[in-house]
Amino acid sequence: MSLNLSPRDLERGDSSPPLYRQLKSILLESIFRGDLNPGEQLPTEHRLCELFSISRTPVRQALKELVNEGVLSRRQGSGTFVSAVGAPIVELNAMVTESDWAPPLNRAVKRYNEGAGGAAVTLDVEIPGRPHFYERIISTVGRGEAPDLALMDSAWVSEFAAYHFIESFDSLDPDWTDELRRQLLDPFVERNCYRGEIYALQPEANVSLLWYRRDVFEGLDLSPPTSWSELVEVGLALKKNGWKRPLAFAGGTAAGETTTYQLLPFIWSAGGEVLKDGEVALEDGGVKAVSFLADLVHRHGVAPQEVYDYNWDTPIELFARGDVPMTFGGSYEKKRLLSDESWDHRDFWDKVGWTPLPGPALRSRSATAGGMVYVVLRQAEHPRIAAAILKEVMGPGSVLRFCSENDRIPTTRRALAALSPEEGKFSHEISSILDHARTPPGHVQYASVSEQIQLMLERAILRQMTPSESVKKAAEVIRALS
Repeated sequence: MSLNLSPRDLERGDSSPPLYRQLKSILLESIFRGDLNPGEQLPTEHRLCELFSISRTPVRQALKELVNEGVLSRRQGSGTFVSAVGAPIVELNAMVTESDWAPPLNRAVKRYNEGAGGAAVTLDVEIPGRPHFYERIISTVGRGEAPDLALMDSAWVSEFAAYHFIESFDSLDPDWTDELRRQLLDPFVERNCYRGEIYALQPEANVSLLWYRRDVFEGLDLSPPTSWSELVEVGLALKKNGWKRPLAFAGGTAAGETTTYQLLPFIWSAGGEVLKDGEVALEDGGVKAVSFLADLVHRHGVAPQEVYDYNWDTPIELFARGDVPMTFGGSYEKKRLLSDESWDHRDFWDKVGWTPLPGPALRSRSATAGGMVYVVLRQAEHPRIAAAILKEVMGPGSVLRFCSENDRIPTTRRALAALSPEEGKFSHEISSILDHARTPPGHVQYASVSEQIQLMLERAILRQMTPSESVKKAAEVIRALS
């Protein structure tokens, strides 16, 4: 064995990289230097623990990631070896919001390496979490330390493209993007373009909806509401049966983008638009929507005034705990419901129902189509390789697997057509809501526009302004931003 791994101290401060990531880098450096050739064996886990004075947990994590990336291979009863196909030549860094998004990337790297005839790429995935993720990405760009590729909210695409933070896939792989346009469902082409070019890849979608307790509704012989008046009637009926405030929703700036996500369908179904042909068209539909939601709090008393101060996940937490039998939310929250409650999947189907958010008239429904997107940062050292990895992620098999495992809606025609009603039952059922769904308006200053939409509702709920005054104020600011 020619591996030259001399003991060295690993950084252990609060701000230091995780131990497994440091060990992974050391092993990669040794392979790059040729200290260990393809087909040669690594020291045992026990020996690596001794060399670096660390426990088995970081050792196993480092080896697991390198095996997933195709750099190492395990042989039953023999040990861990450098893959015989070759040594890595490129190390990419990725940043995602949650651990669910790492496996598709790792599988894509492995497929890419196999197709390249050797282990050409390794991937280091950082998972800082959802809160403050926007600020985290912006700060890495500002320091010149942006990852090669990242996951972000589709609402940020226009801003990041306009400020040249991300690369255009049309410039990186124009032949493929022509095919991609034909495969993507129409809303997700438009949403992820800036000035006609595709800047983001969206493998999955979620839709806004109304969650309701199916068991409670059936026990009281109630039907899910299909109009605003029916929502009020159901809310009042639930109040009469002991539910003090039967409805929860995100109602202010504390919930951030979630408030916008939940409010937009009410604006759209009332005939309003944030932007129409470049002009702000909020006043009429916006006043109707904000007035209705404020009335749910103050006139009908089916929702508490505290909705203005709810965090983005407060409504679904209240619903999961059984504190409310209805909440506005998103299809992406199914996994949250199962993890927050001691329910299994059978309990979920027995207890939980969902329906499109109601509109002012019977069946005048609307929904927000959201989702997370992958981007290649302009600071990437190997942007075309990063794009090739994401091309693998957008393959129909990869999209279908992720959506089936995580209860999301595929965004490509092939994957949606292949979605099995049995294997992806929830995803298959909620995909029908796409018929009512639209994406938020693309805007270079979308974060500021979204904040005005949130304030528009918050001020009315707090009675700081009338709905008409609050919508007018928001429209003025958005007009100035445009």
